[in-house]
Amino acid sequence: MLTPAMRSIVASAILLLSFNLHALPPVYTLQPGLGGTDIDNDTDSYYYLTASMLYSKELSNHSLLDLQAEISSYEYDDNDNLSLEELFLQATYHYTPTAGFRVPTYSIGLRHLEEFLARDSMDASTTTLILSMTYRLNDRSSLLGGIKAGTRDTTKDSDPVSYFVNFDYRYRTGWLLYTTLAVGEGAFNARSYCSGAYRSGQDSWNWNSWSDDCDNTFITLGASHAINAFNSLDLSFGYHEYDTSSGDVTGNVYSVDFFHRF
Repeated sequence: MLTPAMRSIVASAILLLSFNLHALPPVYTLQPGLGGTDIDNDTDSYYYLTASMLYSKELSNHSLLDLQAEISSYEYDDNDNLSLEELFLQATYHYTPTAGFRVPTYSIGLRHLEEFLARDSMDASTTTLILSMTYRLNDRSSLLGGIKAGTRDTTKDSDPVSYFVNFDYRYRTGWLLYTTLAVGEGAFNARSYCSGAYRSGQDSWNWNSWSDDCDNTFITLGASHAINAFNSLDLSFGYHEYDTSSGDVTGNVYSVDFFHRF
């Protein structure tokens, strides 16, 4: 359930967008998903639901502005401390210097994430600046690389940073294969072992913040299939590695997502 504060923030954001953007209507998406983790030989499964809105406006022949808002709810089977609601807002400016097939697109984005956890003392807010460049290799593949740096406000404040590169390949009509590599330090959200959720004993979960000194590496492989103009399915598998003050933590994360576009 959304908290009153979260509902108020969302309502204000929607009203702001409605009164100030006069163009094509936004795109609305509903995303239910199932996920699972097998980190440090401990398994957990979770399910989630995300409602999102994306508004895109062409500012000129060379620039585009994206505005995005999302509300998500995550429920974990074993680790109740990680069950939470999220409010996500982001604005991204894209710039392509000249026309041409292989001209790179430069992007700068500002993201704000509010997290409302089942354990109120662990509520957090994170503001992140994202710089990236997209380069189309050919008519089927593209490469995206960049850096994101943020400020995370919680019981133990931190300044996470991450470098990332993503490769997309359109295998055939309606199919997209992708892989992502990210390396960094600290946590951008609570659903990270850098944030400090870890198992102690068979059924007991503790919390300890490692955000200031946790190095991490993520490798993700995924496939997305467009079922039709309104529905798509995404499958992903990721390997996560964390170097924390309490030792190395490694394992896998996998998810199945269904997207319905209105």
